[in-house]
Amino acid sequence: MAVVVKHGAGKRVKQFGARGLSESLLAGPASGCNRFTVRSLLLEPDGRTAAVSHNSSVFYHIVEGKIIIRQDSGELEALKAGDSAIIPEREKHILMNISKKKCSILKVVPQ
Repeated sequence: MAVVVKHGAGKRVKQFGARGLSESLLAGPASGCNRFTVRSLLLEPDGRTAAVSHNSSVFYHIVEGKIIIRQDSGELEALKAGDSAIIPEREKHILMNISKKKCSILKVVPQ
């Protein structure tokens, strides 16, 4: 049987170094998705995530807006709607909204 997740309001995320960030959990272990977690991120104009790293690769898909991903290695990558990025495991990174509009991002992390 399929698990249906209805769109809900995002939660404002309080992370040290983050600003203007809301997240919604779309799928994960609690909903029967045991292989990966899917989140919807919303970055306000000039918003940013905290510097984070994961124990596995992480996939980002830009649904709307423009961002820069800054990696610990010093690399900067500009992405716009329709672009995707895969960040290697344990690579610290920050997502920054560089547009005047909200930016919508899909984030997938394997379990």
